[in-house]
Amino acid sequence: MPDGPRPPGLTYLAGFRIDVGTALAVTPPEQATRRIVPITGGSVRGPEFTATILPYGADFQTQRSPATTDLDARYALQTPTGELVFVTNTAVRSGAPEDIEALASGRRVPAESIYFRCCPQFTTDAPRWGFLNDRLFVGSGRRDPEQVVIDVWMVD
Repeated sequence: MPDGPRPPGLTYLAGFRIDVGTALAVTPPEQATRRIVPITGGSVRGPEFTATILPYGADFQTQRSPATTDLDARYALQTPTGELVFVTNTAVRSGAPEDIEALASGRRVPAESIYFRCCPQFTTDAPRWGFLNDRLFVGSGRRDPEQVVIDVWMVD
């Protein structure tokens, strides 16, 4: 179909290495498990965009089934020249129930065993990074015991 719709392209933005603390479970076990995972720091490294992840934020998680967890992370970045960027990142993480339980317990699970996709949104008043406000982004991640690693692409 030469004249039909074409899928958008992707341009790599950066790799995010997000340091996290110990999760706090905030609901009784008979309900959907809700956890708050503090974001304690980290780094963002890409060809054009680098930043430090500030220790102001958390990942608010809802485990809606033994196999699937919805994630809603909110945190701040600071570029090397001092500009601030606010991040809201929603995600879905799913896999075999025993793998999801292992992640929740702080154990390492092979990345290929888990589906972890996200849609980060950025907000900044820094003119240099203003394009972040006006574009869609997608990411693919993995959860390590003390860190979340996400690669993020801009949708062209």
